[in-house]
Amino acid sequence: MEQYDNVTKQVSGQPWPDVAETCLLTMFCHAAESQQNDAILNDRWAVEIARQLAPDIAASSSNMLHSLAKGKTNSTARVHLALRARQYDQFGRDFLARNPGGSIVNIGCGMDSRYFRLGVEMRGSFFDLDLPEVIDFKRRFFQEDAHYRMIGASVLDFKWMDQAAAEADGPTLFMAEGVFPYLEEGDVRRLITTLCSRFPGSELVCEVINKRWISG
Repeated sequence: MEQYDNVTKQVSGQPWPDVAETCLLTMFCHAAESQQNDAILNDRWAVEIARQLAPDIAASSSNMLHSLAKGKTNSTARVHLALRARQYDQFGRDFLARNPGGSIVNIGCGMDSRYFRLGVEMRGSFFDLDLPEVIDFKRRFFQEDAHYRMIGASVLDFKWMDQAAAEADGPTLFMAEGVFPYLEEGDVRRLITTLCSRFPGSELVCEVINKRWISG
């Protein structure tokens, strides 16, 4: 399989951070969908990383990782995650078409390869933001470049905004793919209010769930 310049080689035998396991689920679903004949998403970076990781995680004591190494993914989850990722990619392309040189912040990025999927369309700064342990894990496979930065911080620790504000040029698109349902309502309100204050004229895309759907 072709090697990609922005994907670095995994070192065999390294420990698996607990939080990284949940990120791998989405990535392996992207990889599995990308290899379907009628693939919804083309994520060749996920395919390559999954290929590198499979031998190591096949021996993992985690049932989830063991199943992923064998290529076992839930078809419903695989399709849902691929459709969602494709839609967020399109949000990014639409934003960049309207704002050439604009910046994107990918909140709760996990192992997502969105910056590389957007490719040459990215002229401004692109930030991948996630918890420090997730970003440390991601750095094993992805390399920063002139447009791409990885920030290890909680989205609720607003200090990360200092770096984004310093490097972003023009409007910024904030993507929160699959993130807000895991946060408290008050924290989401505080985050959005702060983003509006720090980044006027910018945009946010996220999932919204009606309380009646989740109330017991």
